[in-house]
Amino acid sequence: MITRLLLGFVLTVGLCLATFAAEPRPLTPQDLWGIKRVGTPALSPDGRNAVFPVQEWSIEKNKSTSNLWTVPVASGEARRLTTAETSEDSPRWSPDGTRIAFTSKRGEDENGSLYVIPFGGGEAERILELPSAVIAPKWMPDGKSIIFATAAIPELIGKWEKADLAAMKKEFKRRKDSKMTAKVTENRQYRYFDHYLTDNLVHRLLRVDLATKALTDLTPAADRLFLNSGDIHFDISPDGKTIALEFNSTPAPFRDFPNADIYLIPTDGSGSVKNVTPENKGDDGSPIFAPDGRRLGGLHAVRQQCRHLRRPRFALEQLGHPG
Repeated sequence: MITRLLLGFVLTVGLCLATFAAEPRPLTPQDLWGIKRVGTPALSPDGRNAVFPVQEWSIEKNKSTSNLWTVPVASGEARRLTTAETSEDSPRWSPDGTRIAFTSKRGEDENGSLYVIPFGGGEAERILELPSAVIAPKWMPDGKSIIFATAAIPELIGKWEKADLAAMKKEFKRRKDSKMTAKVTENRQYRYFDHYLTDNLVHRLLRVDLATKALTDLTPAADRLFLNSGDIHFDISPDGKTIALEFNSTPAPFRDFPNADIYLIPTDGSGSVKNVTPENKGDDGSPIFAPDGRRLGGLHAVRQQCRHLRRPRFALEQLGHPG
């Protein structure tokens, strides 16, 4: 994690220096909008290359675009990987380092969709588009499938087949076009900054087979957003058998404080779950497996009774198997 943050810092500084390499002068708002913004880099499996999104803003068009760039760690000579006039994000290397998965809204895409592009160059292939955006894709260790998250309307999920997706897409459009903006709820927490928690949405982790495009729901029992913030934090074990997912264990109507725990979920689609941090009443999150797959690290916060403060720290859990 430290290596990725440092690499991101170096890339950002480099772009800034290139922008202001001319004769010194007062900084203007146009200069700030002209700075290219480097997103979180991802290192290749062999550690030799990094891929990262670079965001650029157009004052004239009042919009931003972001494309993927790659850079050899040793030489630092960056190469642009994509050139689409859109926004591309969440790049992830395939286990063999030959392909990169990412999310993008290209062409006729209505939502952020899942794409895969060869690292050596070539056209990106759209793997799938869903009624809601594809979020946080990660490769399975065998390179044959990708796990990601998406939001869904629970009553219309069905078996994630074509008819189910069409019905959900129709309902999302109806909601978007509706002029009704009033909200009615008995939930203690009904909004989180830029989104309401009253829209009857759930998060699901799905696995897509790259050869057949078939979908497998790994969290069929999930009845709410994984986190009220809408963030997605999960990791896949080195053997590909288990997922560690950060999930808010406090259900609606959210009368107790939100309490993120780490749940273990098998990738076989059985839908079983196991909470491995139930004792702590503070947040447990950002799970990451140790290389041997036998331990699980994450941020562990302790809620203080007097002010309900949380003090994050890093902790390791010895793992069993999801029950």
